[in-house]
Parts: sequence; structure tokens; C-alpha cells
Amino acid sequence: MFRKAFVTKITYVLASVALLTGLAGCGSDPTATTTGASQHSSSAAPIVVGSANFAESQILGEIYAQALKANGVAATTKPNIGSREVYVRALQDGSINLIADYSGNLLQYFNPKATQATSTAVDSAVRRVVPHDLAVLAVSPAEDADTIVVTKKLAQQKGLTSLADLKKVSNLSIAAPPEFGQRAYGIPGLKKVYGVTVRLVPISDEGGQATVNAVENGTTTMAKLTTTSPFLADGKLTILKDPKHLIAAQNVIPLTTTKIASNHKAVAIINAVQKKLTTADLIALNKKSVDQKQPASAIAHAWLSSHSIH
Repeated sequence: MFRKAFVTKITYVLASVALLTGLAGCGSDPTATTTGASQHSSSAAPIVVGSANFAESQILGEIYAQALKANGVAATTKPNIGSREVYVRALQDGSINLIADYSGNLLQYFNPKATQATSTAVDSAVRRVVPHDLAVLAVSPAEDADTIVVTKKLAQQKGLTSLADLKKVSNLSIAAPPEFGQRAYGIPGLKKVYGVTVRLVPISDEGGQATVNAVENGTTTMAKLTTTSPFLADGKLTILKDPKHLIAAQNVIPLTTTKIASNHKAVAIINAVQKKLTTADLIALNKKSVDQKQPASAIAHAWLSSHSIH
């Protein structure tokens, strides 16, 4: 009788231990090694979408990141990284995984001697020169080309319509980012292609209000803006034409790593964004940023809400 009761008690204890062990296996012990769906989801690190130090880049970064997340791909943003010299290194060291760039400038960054100028030629050439650990995705019809401007008043006084006319002006200076002093289309290019010597006044707001103020108040002769700048809308500034194609086509093109380029779902989502993005969109997005002071995340959300990205 005693033996039977003892065996019954042991059996009960062992069953209880087994039940507790089974429940623990179903819990959320962070040290446990699991298989199946939970292991798969935890191994998928978010794609870090970077952006340069100007509003349009930050908006595009938000568009990419939000489009990825809306379609089931984990993504985060890392805004305001800096110039191309900085964010290319960030891609290569893994700090970021994806960033919106511009085809012509990207080509000349990797090959300063490149002479391609049209959108098609630039797109083809840039794919041949990116380093083996980087890749570019689909180019967009949306273009935001660098351009050089003077005040409308100076253009009329000196008869300036193109960069070739700059020889008519003495003591030339330009408000532009510091790297414009070394870029192939910058100070060296103006000397080589148009035969003019220009003094750089470095301003790091990437064509923002400080840059515009410098040319409008006469501190500099010229300023480097882009063709989608909202500061061109009021007609106070004149874009100088570029008959010798110093500045190549500048279509939006995503720069990423070869690892992300092998993620077919992520690539399809970003390429869908690229296909629907237009130059008119870029102008409208920039106006919301500058004129309406809307945050990049809100501007991106509104654009995505009006475009079905699958």
C-alpha cells in the first residue's frame, strides 16, 4: 500500500516537471535557441536607409524606408549623414545599406574622367564603375541636376545666358558646398571646360537659404543650386545653360550594397518607387519642405499614400 502510494506520488511529480518544461519551451526565453519562424524573423536585420545633408535626400530616404516597411521589409533611417565622400564609406563599412544618389555625380565620383552626359549613357556607365561591394538599382526618370545660377539682374547687365558667358565677368566667386572645390563638375571643371577661374565660398547647406542669400546680396557672383530647387520659383535667379555638358544628367538612382542588391523583394519595392518618381514630384516635395516646413517623414508618407507601391 505504501509502495503504491509512493509510486503514484513520483509519477505525479515527474509529470508536473515535464509539463513545466514544455511550457518553458513555449515561452520567450531570450537565451533559448529556436528554429522555425521566430528564428527566421529575428535574423532579418533591418535595412538601414541613409540620406545626405539636404532635404530632398532625406525625403527620398523616408520614401524608400516607408515603402519597404509597408511591404513587409524591416527598415530604419539614418538621416543627414553628409556628402558623398562620407556616405559611400558608410555603405562600405555597413553603417547604412541604401541611399538615394544622382547618376551623373555618382559616375564622376567613381570616374572623374567620365565624359558621358545623357541620362542613358550615364546610367550605363555608372553600372560599370561602382566598386565590387556596391551596386546601383533602377534609375528613375526623376532628375535633379546641379546647376549654376546668377541673379536675374546680373544676367541682364552682363548678357549672361550660359557658363560660356562667364568670361565677361571678373573676380568670379560661387557659393557652394566645400567639396565643389574638388568635384569634376565644380571649380576644376569650370576652369578646364569653360576657361574661367572661380573662387569658392564654401557654404554647407546644399543650396539652402544661406547659399541663396550669398548670391542675392552680392557676396558671390554665382551659386550652385539644383534644377528642382524651390528658390528658382520666384524668377529672381537665372540658370546658366551648360552647352559643353560639364554637368552630366542627374537622375535619381539608389546606391546600395551587393548584399541588399541580392534581396529580390527589397529591390522590387525600391524599383517600383523609382519607376513612379518624377521630376515634378521632386519639385513638389522640395516645396513642401522649404515653403511649408513639413518634416521629411510626413512628406514621404503623403507621396506614398498617393502612389500604390507593390
